[in-house]
Amino acid sequence: MGLSINKTTFSAEDYKIFDQKIAEQLNILEELVLQPGFGVGEPTIGAELEISLTDKNALAAHDNNTLLIEHKDPRLQLELNRFNLEFNLTPTPLAGNPFSIIENEMQSAIHGLAQTASHHDLKIVSTGILPTLTKQDLTEECISDLARYKALNKSLKDLKKNPFQIEINGPEPIKFSHDNVTLEGACTSLQIHLKVAPHDFVDMFNAAQLATPFAVAISANSPTFLGNHLWQETRVALFKQSVDPRSPNVKSSGHPPRVTFGEDWMQTPTQCFKETVNNYQSLIPAWTEEEAANQLKLSQVPQMKELRLHHGTVWHWNRSVFDPHDGGHLRIEFRALPSGPTPIDMLANTAFLLGLTLSLFKQSKTLCHSLLFSQAENNFYRAAQDGLDATVQWPNEEHNAIQNVKIKDCIQSFISLAKNGLLSVGVKADEIEYYMNIIEKRLNNGQTGSKWQIEKLKSLSQHLNKKEALAAMTLDYINKSSTNTPVHEWDM
Repeated sequence: MGLSINKTTFSAEDYKIFDQKIAEQLNILEELVLQPGFGVGEPTIGAELEISLTDKNALAAHDNNTLLIEHKDPRLQLELNRFNLEFNLTPTPLAGNPFSIIENEMQSAIHGLAQTASHHDLKIVSTGILPTLTKQDLTEECISDLARYKALNKSLKDLKKNPFQIEINGPEPIKFSHDNVTLEGACTSLQIHLKVAPHDFVDMFNAAQLATPFAVAISANSPTFLGNHLWQETRVALFKQSVDPRSPNVKSSGHPPRVTFGEDWMQTPTQCFKETVNNYQSLIPAWTEEEAANQLKLSQVPQMKELRLHHGTVWHWNRSVFDPHDGGHLRIEFRALPSGPTPIDMLANTAFLLGLTLSLFKQSKTLCHSLLFSQAENNFYRAAQDGLDATVQWPNEEHNAIQNVKIKDCIQSFISLAKNGLLSVGVKADEIEYYMNIIEKRLNNGQTGSKWQIEKLKSLSQHLNKKEALAAMTLDYINKSSTNTPVHEWDM
């Protein structure tokens, strides 16, 4: 979240100073992005992979700090829950073979950590939600021992005043209240970063919003939570509700949740930052002595740690990112893809999402004029709920009407668009064909990670109880994913 935190309790003066700083830094950012040459350069992509730990029986293992200390990989860091870790993978130019480069690094990183984990009879799992989680894995004691996570938990609880309400429909609906933020940590994802020049940022961000529902449907990988069969990408619903501090009255007034698809089509490169500052209460008012305005006058790029920290406590599914390094730049952080099932699957998902975004970028203005933002948002939630069985809204070829279409049909027609989008930025043709072929085969047989998990559970439930079936399915999932065989080839 941009700034090290060393305490969990803050004074009224802390909030006052912090809020002044983020307002000032927003103005500075708006000035900075207009400077000639800011953020211009070759596009790069990076990735953050969140993973879960289990014991030999596929139950959550709360040993992330043990592995972090022993494994000694600078790319590795603690995540919110004690059964989670995150790899920050190396950014690479978008042109060339970016997906195979990241896939190879990801596979090597996971394999190395799995070897260390095996010394403790632990296993590594990449999936949107660990299927074997229980409520005992989600108590306050299960939060990782970092001040920023404890501060986040305390601030959200203080803001909420009452337990968080979880209600998710599906084949086996679930409804309960929860008193901490560990449900957020139960949602593990692959976050992709794309560096974008300010003059392209608005249209590229809107294109990302348009493309994301289709990528979510083809990559769905979290069909269960606490043993219940819910959405194809349950993580989307759970994450939104897990850190929602709004009271019923505030909800009814239309105030946005802290996990959000957004409020409208983007109009300026700093719009998301402005919405974050204007619409959301500060949660962790840890401030520094930095004087961003003075740095800008000296032709230095301000760190703007407070703005970055605050922006990190609002979870847009596609998030604008300001990075002060190397002269400063803007990125789009794609946050909707789930973790898993395998590195090859995750990079195929990435290639499809980025390729479609790059292609829709060229017609972003026309599409955003035709499709209401609320319709794009609805597409996102329908894709998460129903996966490849979803029906979404999309403009017809003449862009003079919105039609209801099967998302599978859209994805089929979008594969060629995604290929062209990647070609346009210099990704090699054989690289594109390799990963798009995986998406096409997955689409043709309909076997996403979620579909495999559900069908496997149905099979196992014929002779095992639910708890046993979940554990057996997860162990089989771990074994299959370790081979890096794409999920559409997994048998039951």
